[in-house]
Amino acid sequence: MHLSNKPLLSRARQALRTLVLIGVLAILWWNRRPAKEPVYEGETLSQLLFHSEAGFIWMPNDFYGHIHDELWSDLVSPPVAEDAQSSHAAEIFNPLSRIDTNAIPLLLQWMGAQSTPWDRIRSIVAKHLPLKLGFLADPYMLGGWSSKAGRWHIAACEGFGWLGTKAEPALPALSNLLHAAETARSQGLDDLPLTLATANIGPRGIALLTNFLATTNGSLRADVALALGFGHSPVGLPALVGCVQRGQAGYHVLGAIGRIGGKHPELVPALIKFLESDSLPAGVEFNEDMAVLVLGLQGAEAQPAIPVLLARYRALAEDERVSSRVFLRRVIRSISSEGEAQLPSPREDETHADWP
Repeated sequence: MHLSNKPLLSRARQALRTLVLIGVLAILWWNRRPAKEPVYEGETLSQLLFHSEAGFIWMPNDFYGHIHDELWSDLVSPPVAEDAQSSHAAEIFNPLSRIDTNAIPLLLQWMGAQSTPWDRIRSIVAKHLPLKLGFLADPYMLGGWSSKAGRWHIAACEGFGWLGTKAEPALPALSNLLHAAETARSQGLDDLPLTLATANIGPRGIALLTNFLATTNGSLRADVALALGFGHSPVGLPALVGCVQRGQAGYHVLGAIGRIGGKHPELVPALIKFLESDSLPAGVEFNEDMAVLVLGLQGAEAQPAIPVLLARYRALAEDERVSSRVFLRRVIRSISSEGEAQLPSPREDETHADWP
């Protein structure tokens, strides 16, 4: 009787497929294996830098969401310029001798980390569970800085801050990541670890960042402006004023100008032009309150803005918007005592110095 070889061939094919699958998985595992980490004083680089706790908060909201409060405080109680510069310089340039340039390849790998499909699945499951169970499913609660990939970006940012100017060899790779961010669908602030890391490297990093203020990606531009403003570096001021002239005068660009301070001959005319406009062209980004604050911080340099600011105050004089009158009166006073003298006597509720 003739016996068929089909069962034998079927088992052989199945064994071959299994071997191929094992080989593919082995290659994927090999390619995704973590790089060998440098060890410093008995701790690996990730032990030093990676934040694994569920409730970790990297950046306080005051840094990126309440810049107007900071600028208002500077307006009503001007800081000593040298103290402000030195304190922020200490924050952004903080080289730490515990790590060395051997860390750069791993820091770059972390900065380029992306969420995996498994990360996304865990995130979806976690969002449908009670909070405590959700953190068990996804301890990083995927999204922005809180995702696992986001935590690696933060770790890289802090590492570059520790290295300071010693990390300059990483700038070409960071430039490539910034170019990649230009074409990504960013939600805003997602690229902040990258832009801050670049600024943390020092003057050459800040010079690199200023080139990206010309980007058409508004989210990336805001993150670049945040990093430049936090560094209080005057190198970024001309490029930020260029943004204003192009109609890219949003909250973070104007906030960075206010944080940096300094004078630029084209800043006040550009802001006056927008304030005098009855309607802004389509596509123009302009935050009026931040623009007025920046004018107030310019002091006497903003004298040409007094007529438009007085007109705005007079338009409000008969209504009940006390906060707007307080705001404009205080800005006008910072620019010119003669300008304030043209206002009616202040009402009792216009004399406080709190943010209106």
